[in-house]
Amino acid sequence: YIHMGSCYLELRKGRDAIAPLKRALELEPDSLEAKVALGMAYAYCRAWKQGIRMLNQVVIEVPNSPEVHYWLGVLHLGNDDVSSAEFERNALRSIKGKKARNLANDLGRKISQYKRRRRY
Repeated sequence: YIHMGSCYLELRKGRDAIAPLKRALELEPDSLEAKVALGMAYAYCRAWKQGIRMLNQVVIEVPNSPEVHYWLGVLHLGNDDVSSAEFERNALRSIKGKKARNLANDLGRKISQYKRRRRY
């Protein structure tokens, strides 16, 4: 079910990904991979609050995951919460590694674009 949901995410079909990912969590409630993927699916569907709730659970278990902080930042921006998105960008900056640095830069660009659009 995780792989099926992940395939839908690769195709940018978030709505189709939700059901198999929820099923994966029914079978394996502790699956971090399924939780992260479900958070991403909610982001694609613009279900901001559901995604934030899901990934807030994950970030407690895996506090140094660049992907989790990145997607939380994206979800917070979608939910019009710039300060929380900036918090996630700063969390990414504190994580060592090229992947975290690249995701922090990408999230920073998204925050800047958001502010320009909203004339923040």
